[in-house]
Amino acid sequence: MLGQLGKVFHQSTSKKPREEEPPCRMTLTLEKIREQLLLQADSGGGYNRNAAREMLAQVECGHGQQAVDDLIRELDLEAAFDFKPGSSFLAGEA
Repeated sequence: MLGQLGKVFHQSTSKKPREEEPPCRMTLTLEKIREQLLLQADSGGGYNRNAAREMLAQVECGHGQQAVDDLIRELDLEAAFDFKPGSSFLAGEA
């Protein structure tokens, strides 16, 4: 039986290696993100701030800094969460 298990684990597969994932994937449309950011801003609080930060990071990665700045201004996220236009929300960015 051990010999059979060894064969199973050492078999080579004909599967292609996984293609590398892009650095970010947009899981929500900009319209959905806008709706969610409005909910987060209305609720306020630390957890909502973190959720808003994550959504803005996704927008920055997929659409660029200008789209983030537009959302911050449009939804007045500076008043709600102290997010300033020009701030990067990507990990490792200052």
